[in-house]
Amino acid sequence: VLLSLWTALDPFTWKRTVIDDDTLESYGRCESNNFLSFTIPLLVLMFVVTALTCIMAHRTKEVDSAYSETSWIFYTVATQFQVLIVGIPIIVILNQASADASYLGRVLVIWTIPISTVLLIVGPKAG
Repeated sequence: VLLSLWTALDPFTWKRTVIDDDTLESYGRCESNNFLSFTIPLLVLMFVVTALTCIMAHRTKEVDSAYSETSWIFYTVATQFQVLIVGIPIIVILNQASADASYLGRVLVIWTIPISTVLLIVGPKAG
């Protein structure tokens, strides 16, 4: 619902910024006028869901290990937290340095989070 509201009320628009007036070198990126107005509630929602996941995993820690995923859930959440702790400052630094590097940093952070979930939750069952 939050993402649908964001798309409807404040859609991203393409902005082009000239880097060098002599060569007309420029870069473009999608921007939103009220980015923080939608990002902060989205981050709060993500934090609440992650906290609830940890609480539910903690409550089921006494279940037989053959049926329990508690340790793998904690490993997954810890890995995702580490990715965010390292990735967000890197993205902020790269955002001002290079549009290509910023894009690559965002893609790697966004890719690492679901891949870590698949590898840590589903991976042990495949073997």
